[in-house]
Amino acid sequence: MEKSSSLGSLAKNIYREVKEKRSLFHPSGVDCYSFRRILNTGSVGKVKFAINNVSGESVAIKVIRSVKRKNEKGEFYTRKLMTRKQRVANEAKCLSMCRDHPNVVTIKDCLSTPRKLYIVTEVADGGDLFDRVAKSGAYPEDRALNLFAQLMSAMALMHTKGIAHLDVKPENLLLKSPNHILLCDFGMATNWSPADGTIGNVAGTVRCLAPEQIKRQGKTEFGYLPFPADIYSCGIVLFFLLTGNFPFEGSTEDQDTLSNTILASFQWDLPQDTSPQVKSLVMSMLAFDPQDRPTANEVVDRLGEMGVKFSE
Repeated sequence: MEKSSSLGSLAKNIYREVKEKRSLFHPSGVDCYSFRRILNTGSVGKVKFAINNVSGESVAIKVIRSVKRKNEKGEFYTRKLMTRKQRVANEAKCLSMCRDHPNVVTIKDCLSTPRKLYIVTEVADGGDLFDRVAKSGAYPEDRALNLFAQLMSAMALMHTKGIAHLDVKPENLLLKSPNHILLCDFGMATNWSPADGTIGNVAGTVRCLAPEQIKRQGKTEFGYLPFPADIYSCGIVLFFLLTGNFPFEGSTEDQDTLSNTILASFQWDLPQDTSPQVKSLVMSMLAFDPQDRPTANEVVDRLGEMGVKFSE
């Protein structure tokens, strides 16, 4: 059995460990958990359902490959392992900073073995929002707004703390109960303030990216502001809740055409009985110019003025 290790005092130690670029991990054991099934598969690893053998608690564990390779002698060596560890440490740090919000998945532990890294979080039994809508269809406006308000409450807290998620999409919104969502997967999250200016890293699902992110792909001369990009992606989620569809589906071969299509296509597909206030909100969040989009706190204020509930 591989020797394993744990994060220790999560809330107090994560930031210091990342800043000093030292090892994140301290003695404990992955063998405390029994892995039962795969919940999701991503580009760098898998999320598995597991049981804590001591407490009996059900958890979700994100298992990340630590980029091990074999040399000519058949010996394992590490390539870019520190970069991967720093990314996982940053994800854990961002989750820890938001751990008291009821609509952000709660981080419970951070573990490692010589070949894998693990982030342990609470598990949501209801699956993700994408699968729920694909199976049962769009939500009525009042329920859609309630779920969306929970997302925006979490986003407002994150932006206040200087965290951009950068991968907001229905697949990353888990249903803890039919009327309670949890934002998860902070693997692309970054710490940012307006003084930092534009950033360049782009990843995620094309249909949920902002136009300026799509323009950035493969073109080093473009940068973008992360908070407005998050707002655009949240607008896509609201559109999806209301319609069961995305405003754009397609390839990324022609960047300019793709950006214009993302802006134009959503205007015609909202249900006819969608209220004027909601139509206006969607249009403002999906504005082509990032400077024309509201902030997360402004969206929260508008939802409050509409009388939307922020809890289940």
